Amino acid sequence: MNIKIITLSLLATIATTIHSAPLTPYYSIRSQSVDAARQLVGWTNQVNLNDMENIYGSFSATPEYTRSFNGSDIAECLFGSNPCNNSSCSGRSITISGSQVAGRGVNDWLADYFYLPTDFKSSLHFNPVVENALVDMSAYIGFDRWVNGLFFRINAPLTWTRWNLNFHEKILQEGSNPYDAGYFAPTPIGRAALLKSFSSYAAGDAIADLQSSNTANQPTFDGLHFAHIGCSQSALKLSDVQMVFGWNFANCHDYHMGAGLRVAAPTGSRVEGAHLFEPIVGNGKHWEAGAHITTHVNLWENEDEDYALGFYADANITHLFRTRQTRTFDLKNKPMSRYMLAQKMGTPIIDNLVGGTPHVTPIAQFQNEFAPIANISTQDVMVHVAVQVDLAAQLTYSHNGITWDLGYNFWMRSCEQVRSLCTSAGCNFVEFEESWAIKGDADVFGFASNQAVGLSATQSEATINTGKNYPATNNTGIDSPQPAFAGDPAVPLHISPSVGTQTNTSIQPIMITANDLDIVGTRGNSNKAYTHLSYSWLENENLIPYLGIGMFAEFGNNHLKCNTSKICTKIASCLNECQTNCGTCSLSQWGVWAKGGFSF
Repeated sequence: MNIKIITLSLLATIATTIHSAPLTPYYSIRSQSVDAARQLVGWTNQVNLNDMENIYGSFSATPEYTRSFNGSDIAECLFGSNPCNNSSCSGRSITISGSQVAGRGVNDWLADYFYLPTDFKSSLHFNPVVENALVDMSAYIGFDRWVNGLFFRINAPLTWTRWNLNFHEKILQEGSNPYDAGYFAPTPIGRAALLKSFSSYAAGDAIADLQSSNTANQPTFDGLHFAHIGCSQSALKLSDVQMVFGWNFANCHDYHMGAGLRVAAPTGSRVEGAHLFEPIVGNGKHWEAGAHITTHVNLWENEDEDYALGFYADANITHLFRTRQTRTFDLKNKPMSRYMLAQKMGTPIIDNLVGGTPHVTPIAQFQNEFAPIANISTQDVMVHVAVQVDLAAQLTYSHNGITWDLGYNFWMRSCEQVRSLCTSAGCNFVEFEESWAIKGDADVFGFASNQAVGLSATQSEATINTGKNYPATNNTGIDSPQPAFAGDPAVPLHISPSVGTQTNTSIQPIMITANDLDIVGTRGNSNKAYTHLSYSWLENENLIPYLGIGMFAEFGNNHLKCNTSKICTKIASCLNECQTNCGTCSLSQWGVWAKGGFSF
């Protein structure tokens, strides 16, 4: 076989694999409360003390500002690794083009889905950024008066977060084409009635109601209700309240070792699905429980005990319990299909619509309503995470009241497990079965003279990039095309009131079912380097103030991975899990903080 042909085939296979990689329906971050580094620095000489006869402790407040970098990594998790037509965009640019734009790219999104003209063209640009400003209020109380080594600690960050896609659209070609009768409605739809931009569609706009027309069967056009793309969004809440009740079972001047129960109360925000890049404070409303481990060892100390070098480490290992969240899903093997257009289907079959010879009655017919797939693929689900690890290890140099911390922080969260939400009426994934289908670029009406008849034409193979008809004009690219007839006696249905070519309808149409949802979760891990410089006023024996500043750089791991070894079956009970993929999406960010407080 020709080597060039083999090479091109391999490249096509790789491109298809990348294009079909699952995308996260929700960008899940590390909770602003989960930061062992921030909790460890600055007070190592004030907590986990030995030979204390009374209750002692320390209180601190840590204002912190963080800002993400590597926006292309965030964009890849949201939009995929190859959404544009060149390798330089790094996942930050998407082209919107109509089906009749000459030379449209294979990765363009089809403008026809967004109530835009078939000759419309624009370019979308993204540079996502996440900012956090918080004050972490922490306390440590040692109960050595009653049990040597017994302690309690708590931290609760009041957090403001802003999530900004930095999205803007550059319109390259406004377009002037109308839609012919049959494509959306029994009558033509002129350019003036269509939307002006993708931004308008992404914000929830739609074609105005056509019901005022004298023509029957005018459809309704629903706007986007979920996964909006647009301006920055912010939130202000108390992040998870993290608590530890523990015991230092080995404790002396040169070392300590302790363990405890760690619990997190979810005081942050819940995932609601209104925006694609939804601002979240906390861990998404999960209760957490697990283990806290703490240790230190003195590596060196001079004879006067005013110079010392120590190694300190804290580890938190927790389970995130099930919680309800609202997430918008794509369809399997159709990345970003949440923004495609669906058509309402149903019964009874009117006007005696049939297809093929001999005539066969379809199982469903167009019911005069269009909606973005996001409106039907947004579901309440139950989400849990098996394990989360937050580990900080540092070297601390101290001289009198000065301490300098230099450390490393590792964080990871295993793959989210996403399941259907069940009520007394059953599992809600089945609510829309056999009610909606992918429209693609199919005509939804045929004509017998001037009478418009709703068809059963669906396009289950359409993607965000293309329908299956154009440049054909008689629905040859629909599912199971058969010549369409209607009436009694049945007569051929034409592609328009004035053109004699017979149109096709699907026998049978293919509906969107629960099994088509791509139930994707995410995992995450990151590596952080940090440093902190602090001073304690040790001359105040009863109440010791301390104040320090620190900074960090955190590098998140990001890649999308398809796990094809797990077969997703139709959800038939409340315990069935329908999850086939898990992508790794982690925030890279830098931050600065100041930590101050007092010990007693």
